[in-house]
Amino acid sequence: MAEQLIVPKLGMAAAVVTLTEWKANEGARIEKGDAVLDIEAEKSTFEMTAPVSGYLHILYPQGAEADVSTVVGVIAETEEEYASFGGGGNAPAPKAETAATPTAAEPAPAARTGGKMFISPLARRMAKEHGIDYAALTGSGPNGRIQRQDIDAAIAARQSGQVPGQRSQPAAPPVSSAPFDPAGRTLKETIPYRGMRKVIGENMLRSLAINAPNTMSGDYDLTVMAKYRDNFIAHESRLGTRITYADIMIWAVSRALRQFPLMNSSLIENEIRVWDAVNVGMAVALGEHGEKGLVVPVIKNADKLSLVEISKETKRLGARARAEQLIPDEMSGGTFTVSNFGSLGVSSYSTPIINSPESGILGIGRLQKKPIVRNDGIVIAPMLPYSLTHDHRVTDGAAAEYFLGILKKLAENTSAELSELILF
Repeated sequence: MAEQLIVPKLGMAAAVVTLTEWKANEGARIEKGDAVLDIEAEKSTFEMTAPVSGYLHILYPQGAEADVSTVVGVIAETEEEYASFGGGGNAPAPKAETAATPTAAEPAPAARTGGKMFISPLARRMAKEHGIDYAALTGSGPNGRIQRQDIDAAIAARQSGQVPGQRSQPAAPPVSSAPFDPAGRTLKETIPYRGMRKVIGENMLRSLAINAPNTMSGDYDLTVMAKYRDNFIAHESRLGTRITYADIMIWAVSRALRQFPLMNSSLIENEIRVWDAVNVGMAVALGEHGEKGLVVPVIKNADKLSLVEISKETKRLGARARAEQLIPDEMSGGTFTVSNFGSLGVSSYSTPIINSPESGILGIGRLQKKPIVRNDGIVIAPMLPYSLTHDHRVTDGAAAEYFLGILKKLAENTSAELSELILF
């Protein structure tokens, strides 16, 4: 019996994916567990594997877009079953109960005739934003389905003076495709505001709109902690990981959240839901200079992990994030986030934006030596700047200050718990 290949959901915001690469050709024999298709959403990529052995029948071509839960291919159990599909790309596939888009067996859409129009949600949104009448277009997807590239082509055609997909309006003289700037500035390039960049932007705006953010900043004296870290570096080969100050702060944050659970909560539907699990997200910038966006993989049950285990997990998740190989489970379930924005050695303080529906985020700045007063004398100490943004609807300033006090004891090693646990 044929087995369907159905697009999975890749995160909360992903409704449409791109089929970036079929790993096997039409009709090829594949074995259970073989990589069969790479798909990409706004913030993640995913490799689909064959659930059974058999012969591959492709329904959606490489490069096409597909909605979540769409049947994009079928694996026939036998050559005879594959032959019954027509062996080439337009045979019907068993219909998924949750399929959100048409399969190849459905009739082609009719433009402006009352027939059903097939268009991806992303293409529909782009058409609305750019005033494109998509009913006038011929889609390049299966059975004429309109996809992102079709809207892009319609926008380009309108700019060049052609009319497909342009809503009726008075004729106007041809204009330059370059945007007019009253200050006389010339344009170097335009970067489309979509995909991951748009998802990040919308999430940040949503966070500012629904939260009551308050940011508190200061410095922690890491004089004692620096001695611990020097010892960790000296025993790096034995520990199996190079422990960073960011690892130490994630360790300390996870313990502070365990001691003050209110900061480990979310305000949802008029309830402050205090979570039992302490899952710490770590912000990771993508691209050589962070130009490709930001993802937040999550260290699950961080309060139950040793410092060494946390360090190994940050390395693993960071590498997968930069390779754009994170799976949805690795980016979900966070209860608090740590952002090491000072890792490039430039900034000290920031106003980090809460990663909703969490209620707090700690930004770590650039570690630097500063003169401080200790025992009525001036000494030079390694100081770590921090910026805590908390949701004032959940925690008032006094509560946030209490949390920072717990974190101070852990980070500055005035707590016996640190010396007892940090090596284990």
